[in-house]
Amino acid sequence: MKYLAIIEDTIREGLAKKTILGMFIVSAVIIVCAVLVFQIDAVQHGLLKPVQNHVRAGNGPPVGLLGDTVLDMVWTGVANFLLWIVVLVGAFVSTGFVTSIMEKGTIDLLLSKPVPRWLYIAGRYSGAVLIILTEVAFLIVCLWLAAGISFGAWDADFLWSIPIITLAFAGIYAVITLFGILTRSSWFAQIG
Repeated sequence: MKYLAIIEDTIREGLAKKTILGMFIVSAVIIVCAVLVFQIDAVQHGLLKPVQNHVRAGNGPPVGLLGDTVLDMVWTGVANFLLWIVVLVGAFVSTGFVTSIMEKGTIDLLLSKPVPRWLYIAGRYSGAVLIILTEVAFLIVCLWLAAGISFGAWDADFLWSIPIITLAFAGIYAVITLFGILTRSSWFAQIG
């Protein structure tokens, strides 16, 4: 129960600092822009065309590109772009969640309660990963729905980018958390 309370505290801190609200506003703007772009006739016709180019692997026969249509290739590019943006921006935004507990007054209050330090750090880490998971799921599912409704192409493979991006963030955030604990500074944690 203490673990869940620590995760809830992390989410409340994200709401109080307007971190979560800012990320959802940026995602909403991206979704609205995507919906507007998806309504353009040239985009609708161009994205559903089959890929014509082939790549040769050595002396072997031509190998098709990653997708069957241009839209499939766009989804691959969008997923790769989101991976880097979410990992970089998410790490920058959530670095303070772990290091904020080391501030004078906060750590004294926490240490007076019977909560082991490792449990508190694990709860803060899990809360930050949960925030990013929610944000990524919101953005990707909304983009997928917008494209599905606009184009009639429901490629569920794009949804696999939700756990991949979240796991990439979790790995990078683990290193940032470690540096934050060792240095007790969010600036050094971001550099590390």
